[in-house]
Amino acid sequence: MRRAGVAVSGLIAVTMVVLTACSPVRQMSDPAGNPGEREPAADGLLAAWLDGSPETTNADASGFRLLVDGDAALEWRVRSLRKASERISVQYFMWRDDVVGRMLLAELLAAAERGVQVEILIDDMHVRGNEALLAPLADHPNIGIRSFNPFHTRAGLLRMGIEFVVRSDPVNHRMHNKSWIVDDRLAIIGGRNIADEYFNAGGAFNFTDLDLAIAGPLAFEVGQSFAEYWRSPAAVPVQKLARFAGDAAQSGALNTDGRERPAGTHLTAVGPHPPANPYERGPLDRGAYVWTSAAELVVDAPAKAYGDGRTEAGVVQALAQRYAQVEEELILISPYFVPGAEGVRMLGELSRQGVDVGVLTNSLAATDVAFAHGGYARRRHALLDGGVTLHELRPTAWSRAAAVNGAFGNAGARASLHSKAQILDDQEVFIGSFNIDPRSANINTELGVFIADARIVGQVQALYRASTNPALAYRVERSDAGLLQWVDDTGEVHALEPKAGFWRRIVAWVARILPVESQL
Repeated sequence: MRRAGVAVSGLIAVTMVVLTACSPVRQMSDPAGNPGEREPAADGLLAAWLDGSPETTNADASGFRLLVDGDAALEWRVRSLRKASERISVQYFMWRDDVVGRMLLAELLAAAERGVQVEILIDDMHVRGNEALLAPLADHPNIGIRSFNPFHTRAGLLRMGIEFVVRSDPVNHRMHNKSWIVDDRLAIIGGRNIADEYFNAGGAFNFTDLDLAIAGPLAFEVGQSFAEYWRSPAAVPVQKLARFAGDAAQSGALNTDGRERPAGTHLTAVGPHPPANPYERGPLDRGAYVWTSAAELVVDAPAKAYGDGRTEAGVVQALAQRYAQVEEELILISPYFVPGAEGVRMLGELSRQGVDVGVLTNSLAATDVAFAHGGYARRRHALLDGGVTLHELRPTAWSRAAAVNGAFGNAGARASLHSKAQILDDQEVFIGSFNIDPRSANINTELGVFIADARIVGQVQALYRASTNPALAYRVERSDAGLLQWVDDTGEVHALEPKAGFWRRIVAWVARILPVESQL
């Protein structure tokens, strides 16, 4: 046994030497430089629009618009870029090399070509191995690209796995924030990453998701939060990453036409150039927004990703304070719902105090992460015993689009919930990147907005009601024998998780029995 211990210690020591030799940082300059102190753009279309808006006579009022449909979410991103005059800042966990990913990079490049400063910050989980996508933009004088919390190893799943073992704590903490900021006047935050399936353009499946467009002072606050991450030690210019220079030399120009766009989708309509007619009720339509000052931005500090425990003013703390004040109803919408023993206890206590607690999450057949579903499944009995109402999105929700008046899209694709929202006492909503799971609470950095306005609250309530319609979601109940059962709109009762394949069941079962809940 001692020999085995020495061998393992030796292997770890050798691995550490290899990882150190494969350091991600090269000594090169960062073309973007330091963005300096941020100020909202003084000129341009967005500045002229907001400065002349009667709604903004109240200096504290910001405009809010829910972006439910993937088509609209993409449209608003494209059109906001085309109205930028000074700066564009984008911060994402994932930016995929697909039709939407390349399309939006082409729009960013076009903005840079006309003199707009562009800042792109992506978590290294999706930069590593994807350098060729970003390389054509990285050397542009008006574009800065940074990778958050980069891995030491830059290629290979085996090397990545070894680094996870040797450096498990630092590489386990990821930046999950999602923000899109134009001129510090307009911002989009929410659940969507940049990939086809978040914008109704996926093949096998598409996400139902939710973004929040923000105009005015709170958009500037989102820009300030971006600047804090951009300046953090964990944000490394991609030119300093090992291998990046070689990949850039071989990448050539950004190709946005090399992949066929799905026929009949909105992607063909948006195209690389603005259409002749402005988009109805678009980013510069005042009537598209609800204007209110009753809103608060909450953001985890970048230090949360360092794993040093400095998270006292973060998203989970703000949510906990509000949970303690709920009196009548708490609605939780989360694709990955892993409440843990403490969360089950808290929700059960609220229920015993007379609070109606409702949850919408994915069914096993709908989720894109069956392993995380296992963490939820092990708590289902306890949640029902505590009085919590459980709804699980059906994978066939897209084909039943009429039930939600067009809120869902591609009828041929599997539906998967990705929206992240909460409703507190019919008085306030929370929308952001935060999943109700240990990873969002303790490991990843997150961002979100609280809005205490009856109009926005009513819109999110309507989405919840539509999404929990039996045509779109199963209701999980207990049978007379105390067993779980799933009820659909036909009245059919399923004794096993409906439409879930054998391997999905196996993966979820493994997650239930392994001691991994804290990492889900």
